[in-house]
Amino acid sequence: MSSNDTGTLRSIDFVVPAGWGAERSFRRRSFQIAGVNPATLVSFSAFFFISFFLGLFEIIMAFVSRGSYMHETMLPLEFKVYIAVQSVLAWGLLFAVISMLTVRLSSFFKRNSESRLKLQIILSICLTLPFVIGDFISWECFRASGCFVSCGLLNFAVFNLRQILLSMYEQEGILPFILLGIFSVLWGVGLFLPFLFRRFLASRFMLYFLICLTVILVSLMPFFIMVRYEADKVYSGSTVIADGMPFNMSDYFNMMLSERSAPMLGLAYALIWKSCVPPSSERALAELPVYCKSRPAEHSYMIPVSFQDKDKYNVIVIWVESMRADRLISCGAKREIMPNLEKLAASSRVFVNARSTANHTNLAIMAPFASLYPYSGEGSYEFPSEIKYPVTRIYEILNKAGYRTSIFSSENESWCNLASFMNSSVLDVFLHSAMKKTEFKAGMDDAEKMHAGKFNDEYTVSQAISWIKSSPRAPFCMFLSLQQSHFPYIIPEYFPKKFSPYILDFKIRYSEYMKPKSDVMMNNYDNSLHYIDHQLGQLFKTLERENLMKKTIIILAGDHGEEFYEHDAACHGQHLYEETVRVPLLVYAPALLESGIDRRPAQTIDISPTVLGLLKLPPHPNFQGRNLAAAEDFSLREIYLVSRAYPFRLQAIVKGNRKLIVDWSGSLELSRLYNLAKDPLEKDNIVLKEPAVALDLYMRLKKFMDIQRAYYEHSEMQDKYMPPSWNRF
Repeated sequence: MSSNDTGTLRSIDFVVPAGWGAERSFRRRSFQIAGVNPATLVSFSAFFFISFFLGLFEIIMAFVSRGSYMHETMLPLEFKVYIAVQSVLAWGLLFAVISMLTVRLSSFFKRNSESRLKLQIILSICLTLPFVIGDFISWECFRASGCFVSCGLLNFAVFNLRQILLSMYEQEGILPFILLGIFSVLWGVGLFLPFLFRRFLASRFMLYFLICLTVILVSLMPFFIMVRYEADKVYSGSTVIADGMPFNMSDYFNMMLSERSAPMLGLAYALIWKSCVPPSSERALAELPVYCKSRPAEHSYMIPVSFQDKDKYNVIVIWVESMRADRLISCGAKREIMPNLEKLAASSRVFVNARSTANHTNLAIMAPFASLYPYSGEGSYEFPSEIKYPVTRIYEILNKAGYRTSIFSSENESWCNLASFMNSSVLDVFLHSAMKKTEFKAGMDDAEKMHAGKFNDEYTVSQAISWIKSSPRAPFCMFLSLQQSHFPYIIPEYFPKKFSPYILDFKIRYSEYMKPKSDVMMNNYDNSLHYIDHQLGQLFKTLERENLMKKTIIILAGDHGEEFYEHDAACHGQHLYEETVRVPLLVYAPALLESGIDRRPAQTIDISPTVLGLLKLPPHPNFQGRNLAAAEDFSLREIYLVSRAYPFRLQAIVKGNRKLIVDWSGSLELSRLYNLAKDPLEKDNIVLKEPAVALDLYMRLKKFMDIQRAYYEHSEMQDKYMPPSWNRF
């Protein structure tokens, strides 16, 4: 660097690498800016290059992705342009910050320019690669499920990465990883390309260009913020109709911007613009004593002295993954899929109007074990390591009466940390597929017996049978979770396929396939249930041989249902329509409960209270369900349904033959009302035809949500009260 006597900068010696070895020196005219380093110019230009192409990539993805803002016919063109430009600006500003950060960090490195440049490259890779890969994964998630990766879902993915990758590989082969590799290579090219043109980048033109581009980007942000405010004024009074429900155009735009724009933009908008979910209201807290019983200082529920050995019926709860109600003939099946289960149903009480509490497993699992509704507020997708709210599991109660207790699950119960909720010190056996070293898994052929981290149900049932036979005279309580019916419904090659066509000569993705191929996928689904039925047949035969059938209560239910594009979606976790929440629920207890069809509304939350009722034990104060063995008439009982798979925030209520589904996505509230007696397929939204009914159900559902949130969000309430009781509503 040289200057005249007055100290004015006249020239700068740029030292930049020519390859990774020798150095070359370029002499330029005065830039009137002291301390400019060529590494800084290269860093800024690289990041601008990357941000431009990433913004362009997001606009292209918005065009090709079903459900994005580009495909919304009600969204004005100026709003679409606004979101598209903001997508580019979001990346530009992010990388501008990162580039300045890398330059600043590398400035502490006192060695030569070449070393500083290498350090900047390393820092650039470390800081930008997570954003780039995360953006790609988020768009993949949106393409598959209609939702971007959120903070909660990211936390969920980190702890379940192995199973997610296994599922992606089995359903889509190596394609996602190839695409991710290509995307990473393009990112790398974008990062290193400017070094190929370092002579040009070290020019005065490039410096001025970058300065002007930065000024333009910075000035555009307040301009577009002003446009946003002006749009609010223009459209705040206008309405559009979606799903038959009128709502504010400004709210509609907010929802598009936060939920269907782009990963980075949506996340930034959610953090900056959207207000946080307000805490439960003081009014709901004040009403808690009306809905909650006081909790004693120490748990006082005791097994009555009169509970003698002659009353100790064995208990088996069978939990079938994704099993719809209409797979049983008594519940509407048009063909016999599960003959062993049909035979059991003939001697059982079959509840044909039964529903789960949620449309995905990690929330639905609270119902059969502990008779609890899912926590319906905001929060983590998975269970905490330490559950602080009151939980009393059915096997903890029966253990006090001398029962052996066990869980045999084909599922990986570390998924969403389900094991934290299911596990208990009273369990004699807790077998699930995440267990690495156990006597149960010894000698098992993992390659043949496992799929996407799950046990083959044949293995799980065989271990359950062995445990029953190990001490057949001691009463036991066993929970059996079977998973073969989870998408994509893979069963062993040796097992005959009963329903055709079943050949997958088309591409399936995670929770998605071609809609015209729904019949093929349903045949595979039914074949998987037929396979599960065969395993259950082995269990029932064992109970017969051991003379245990007449002394065993068997309760079977689906954890939730499954969609086959009845409402433009596949699998589960997205909607709360009947195909995803209506499940089979049968209770086999011929000596205790008369068999037949029961049309009263029931839920999986009723399983544990019904077990206690059949064993003539008093109801547990911690249970929120009802005893289905009682002769009580609760035909107008309120049924509550929850979905909290990100970003879906759906709740529903069923009362009589009316069902209201409410969607709280962003600031938008959409409601759908159906008459299930006249419209069992839920095709005719009558919310505008019966506004009084819709409003009444809406207020009842909101009351349920407010009380649940007030209880679970305040630890002092959990110390003072039992969970809210909804049995009288």
